Amino acid sequence: MSLKLIIVAGLPGTGKTFLARRVAKKLGLPYLGTDQIRRQMITKPTYNGEEKNRIYEHLATATISFLEKGVSCVIDGTFSKKEWRESIMLVAKRFKAKVHVIRVWAEEEVLQQRLQKKRVDSDADYEVHEKLKKESDPWQQPHLLIQSGADSVEVMIGKVMKYLEER
Repeated sequence: MSLKLIIVAGLPGTGKTFLARRVAKKLGLPYLGTDQIRRQMITKPTYNGEEKNRIYEHLATATISFLEKGVSCVIDGTFSKKEWRESIMLVAKRFKAKVHVIRVWAEEEVLQQRLQKKRVDSDADYEVHEKLKKESDPWQQPHLLIQSGADSVEVMIGKVMKYLEER
């Protein structure tokens, strides 16, 4: 089986972590996420540039540790900056891993409802979401776009599985 790196990206509240964890479980692959790393590294997150860069560097290092052992993995984060995407693509290229990018989004009303509640995976609120949205670099990499909140989890995972099989 060829080495795969499945990247699930999206702004806070879109459901990317929810989807990424379920895809990893369905495929029997390890999961790594920026929220998980942030909680391990930082007690009071500020979501500033330096902090985010450190988290994405750590994500790349952790991804390398799996790929160098020949283990495919699922990773998730906003990947809102082009430099973070390019960095993780270089990691995949180094190990000749096939990259699959899935971007998750949700309607504004859904986002506002989700981000008002305390969430297990992230401390990011609507203000952080809006800040990251304004700072995000445009996407140019090919990807599957999934809308969360519109379909059931099973339907979303089905779309992801089909995408992974076709690529």
